[in-house]
Amino acid sequence: MGHSNYYTGTVTSRASDGSGAISVNGYAFPARVPEKFAAGAKVFIALRYEKVEVVGDTGQDNTIEGIIEEESYRGPTLQRRVNLGSMGIILSDTPNTGRQLSFTPGQRVRVRWTLDSPTILAA
Repeated sequence: MGHSNYYTGTVTSRASDGSGAISVNGYAFPARVPEKFAAGAKVFIALRYEKVEVVGDTGQDNTIEGIIEEESYRGPTLQRRVNLGSMGIILSDTPNTGRQLSFTPGQRVRVRWTLDSPTILAA
């Protein structure tokens, strides 16, 4: 799974199309939940850094609020470390194109990913 953010949680919902949520330390983690996991199932989540998008604090659906701890340039990528409170830290790698948004430590932001980005496994 390479460079990934890892979490454990409990499936709280799953719609017929697979869209659902997993509770991770009280946060609703949006994901496409595999059919074999019903509500109440304990799961392990892996979310690759490059699948996490950091956006401004805009109150969009399917996002989680956090605070930028660090933004560092790593050659072709920009890595951001975001504190999500009790959910922990999430890392995001963004291509360093010179056109990406810039954030400063302490700034409120939101993180998001597509429902298909997380890998969900039995815990």
